[in-house]
Amino acid sequence: MHDKHKLKNIEGIVGIVNSDGSIEKHVIPAGYCPECNLYFIMESTYEKIRSIGTPLCRITDEKNIYKIIHV
Repeated sequence: MHDKHKLKNIEGIVGIVNSDGSIEKHVIPAGYCPECNLYFIMESTYEKIRSIGTPLCRITDEKNIYKIIHV
Protein backbone atom coordinates (compact mmCIF):
# COMPACT_ATOMS: atom_id res chain seq x y z
CA MET A 1 0.00 0.00 0.00
CA HIS A 2 2.86 2.40 0.72
CA ASP A 3 4.72 1.64 -2.50
CA LYS A 4 7.97 0.70 -0.70
CA HIS A 5 7.96 3.83 1.45
CA LYS A 6 10.15 3.76 4.55
CA LEU A 7 7.75 3.48 7.47
CA LYS A 8 8.66 4.53 11.01
CA ASN A 9 7.51 2.74 14.16
CA ILE A 10 6.23 5.26 16.68
CA GLU A 11 4.17 5.49 19.84
CA GLY A 12 0.90 7.37 19.60
CA ILE A 13 -1.30 8.85 22.29
CA VAL A 14 -5.04 8.52 21.82
CA GLY A 15 -7.87 9.81 23.97
CA ILE A 16 -10.51 7.19 24.71
CA VAL A 17 -13.95 7.83 26.21
CA ASN A 18 -14.61 4.97 28.63
CA SER A 19 -17.94 3.58 29.84
CA ASP A 20 -18.41 6.21 32.58
CA GLY A 21 -17.87 9.06 30.11
CA SER A 22 -14.42 10.04 31.31
CA ILE A 23 -11.53 10.48 28.88
CA GLU A 24 -8.32 8.54 29.34
CA LYS A 25 -5.14 8.91 27.31
CA HIS A 26 -3.46 5.70 26.20
CA VAL A 27 -0.06 5.15 24.58
CA ILE A 28 -0.36 2.80 21.60
CA PRO A 29 2.03 1.35 19.03
CA ALA A 30 1.61 3.02 15.66
CA GLY A 31 3.36 3.70 12.38
CA TYR A 32 4.08 6.77 10.29
CA CYS A 33 4.82 7.23 6.59
CA PRO A 34 6.67 10.53 6.05
CA GLU A 35 6.09 10.39 2.28
CA CYS A 36 2.29 10.11 2.67
CA ASN A 37 2.17 12.08 5.96
CA LEU A 38 -0.01 9.26 7.26
CA TYR A 39 -0.24 7.71 10.73
CA PHE A 40 -1.68 4.24 11.16
CA ILE A 41 -2.29 1.43 13.65
CA MET A 42 -2.80 -2.29 13.24
CA GLU A 43 -6.32 -3.67 13.44
CA SER A 44 -5.41 -5.58 16.61
CA THR A 45 -4.46 -2.28 18.27
CA TYR A 46 -7.74 -0.75 17.13
CA GLU A 47 -9.69 -3.68 18.58
CA LYS A 48 -7.86 -3.24 21.90
CA ILE A 49 -8.78 0.47 21.92
CA ARG A 50 -12.42 -0.35 21.17
CA SER A 51 -12.51 -2.82 24.07
CA ILE A 52 -11.66 0.12 26.36
CA GLY A 53 -14.09 2.64 24.85
CA THR A 54 -14.55 5.09 21.98
CA PRO A 55 -11.41 6.62 20.42
CA LEU A 56 -11.36 10.41 20.05
CA CYS A 57 -9.76 10.48 16.62
CA ARG A 58 -10.71 10.01 13.00
CA ILE A 59 -10.76 6.34 12.01
CA THR A 60 -10.69 4.99 8.47
CA ASP A 61 -9.76 1.65 6.94
CA GLU A 62 -7.06 0.89 4.42
CA LYS A 63 -9.46 0.75 1.45
CA ASN A 64 -10.70 4.29 2.06
CA ILE A 65 -7.26 5.73 2.81
CA TYR A 66 -5.92 4.15 -0.39
CA LYS A 67 -8.53 6.17 -2.34
CA ILE A 68 -7.53 9.37 -0.54
CA ILE A 69 -3.74 9.11 -1.07
CA HIS A 70 -4.01 7.93 -4.70
CA VAL A 71 -6.31 10.68 -5.99
